[in-house]
Order: sequence, then structure tokens, then C-alpha cells
Amino acid sequence: MRPKLPGGKKAEQLRAMRKKQFEKHQQRKHRRAERNKRTAERDLPHLPSVLALKPSPQPKEPTLFDPWIPANTASAHPQPKAKTNFKAKTKTKTKAKVKANLGATTEATSTAAIAMPPRMAKRTQAEAARIDQIVQCPTRARKEIARLNALISKLTAQPDKVAPKALYFDENWLAARWGMSVKHIRNLRAAGVGPLVTYFGRSVRYRLRDVLAFEKANKFASRTAKEQDEKGDQDEAD
Repeated sequence: MRPKLPGGKKAEQLRAMRKKQFEKHQQRKHRRAERNKRTAERDLPHLPSVLALKPSPQPKEPTLFDPWIPANTASAHPQPKAKTNFKAKTKTKTKAKVKANLGATTEATSTAAIAMPPRMAKRTQAEAARIDQIVQCPTRARKEIARLNALISKLTAQPDKVAPKALYFDENWLAARWGMSVKHIRNLRAAGVGPLVTYFGRSVRYRLRDVLAFEKANKFASRTAKEQDEKGDQDEAD
């Protein structure tokens, strides 16, 4: 903000000085405008001659990409190659391959459904519809092919590679089978009332056949029936 001018003689001197500065500024502005005007008047008469010396533009030769090019001229130029979408191309190939693999199955099921019972024909039609849905989706088709390959490899596996069934088991397996503790199994073995035991050095093993026989021999309808059976065995022994 401008400071307030004090009154009196000093204020009049300040006002006179500011007025003189403003008049000088207006004079410089006016002289600058006059100088620009004279410069423009001096240079403008020469502009027509400069424009006359400028060469006229040559007519442009028609190209293939001009929208107004005639049809006979466009045929002389080679057409630009369209960009290939490799991702869409791969999807199309996969889809065609899946159709070729599953198309025969679909036709076979559709023709065989004519001579089938109603329930079987309905199931066959549902399977054909499922195959059509798989063909429409390349991802599902790849998963289905992988599942079928895994099933084929499982069915055609050699019998030599199949692991043999285990015939002997340890006390941990027997405790887990009966839902008892390992200590209880050891107590039965020490008392001689459990299933038959096979010793391989220090290792204790239970044969599956002996375990099944023991379970069958100790199968009773109730505890009373078991006690009666034990009494009968004692009477026969006496």
C-alpha cells in the first residue's frame, strides 16, 4: 500500500514529481508507437514483390493413402499387409484342433443315440452338449485333454510298476486300526492274548491275516455272549 502523503508543502512537491514522471512515461509510449508505425509503412510496400518472387507450390503426386486417388491408380500400387494378431491366430488353431479331435466323438454319440434307450440317449445328448461347451472354450478343452491323457496313462500303466500290497504291519498301525494306544497293544502281546506276532530280529510285525482272524474270533453280540463262550471253552478244557 502506498503511504499516506503528509499535508503541506512536501505533499505538493511529491504530487508534482509523480505527475512529471507520468507525463514522461506517456511521451515515451507515444514515441514508441510512432516509430513502429513508420517502420511498418517503410516495410509494407516491399511485401508484394517478396511474395511475387516466392515459387508456387508444385502439384502433389497422388499416393495410395490419399482419399481422392482414382481406382485405376490404386490398383498399380501394392496393397499394405495387414498386421497379424498372433494371439488370435493361436486361439483359432487351438479351437480348430479341439474340434477335429472331438468332432468325431460328437457325431458318433449323436448317431448312436437314435438306437439307444431313452435314458441312455438323454445321457448321451447331455455328454454331447458338454463336449460342445468344451469346444467353445479353449481353456476347458486343454484341461479336458490333460484329464483324458492322465486317465489313459493310468489305465495303460504296466503292472510291474504297481507297488505290492503290504502284508505285515507294526504295532503303530494296529493301534491306529483299533483306536487304542501302543502301550495297550504291547500289554496284550506281553499277556499273550493278542493276535499272533511275527518277529524279524528285534522288529515286531503283525500279519494282516492273523489280525483279521483275531478280530473275527472276538466278534460277539454282547459281553454276556463273550462270557458264555469263555465258560464253554473252560468246560471243554476240563
